Amino acid sequence: MPRMMKKPVGITSILKSVGQGLGLEKELVLYQLKRHWPEIVGQTLAKHTVPEKLRFKILTLRVDGPTWMHELSFLKNDMIRKINARLGKNLVQSLHLKIGPPAPQAAHQKTHAPSPDKPLSPRLTEILQEALSSVKDAPLKNAIQKAVERHLRKKEGA
Repeated sequence: MPRMMKKPVGITSILKSVGQGLGLEKELVLYQLKRHWPEIVGQTLAKHTVPEKLRFKILTLRVDGPTWMHELSFLKNDMIRKINARLGKNLVQSLHLKIGPPAPQAAHQKTHAPSPDKPLSPRLTEILQEALSSVKDAPLKNAIQKAVERHLRKKEGA
């Protein structure tokens, strides 16, 4: 008896479930925060802070000095509200402030350059390209592709 085809599913929901299954949801949220940081907190705060990591609903911000760290301690609740409003979810409950210079955008991108690992199999590459074909945001598409490739390489090596 032939198998019945299920109802078609949109690529967005597929990518979301793949991202959750691979543990990429937090990375995508962090990517969005970094990308839209000036819009979320304003140009002035964005010059002195950068989102560094998101773990257990705690967003770690790197702050460029003790003066700004003190100032931000009064703005935490407002920042959390703006961040969650931008994300459309209550993903951040607390801010952890850490002193250190915010990395320039170009330097940040260099630290995440792809490693010279062996390439994925042609079949996996084809599947990944097909799954990402409807993502129009090139930096987001590239970030997802690199993260999935790293994950798949680890799986193949394990």
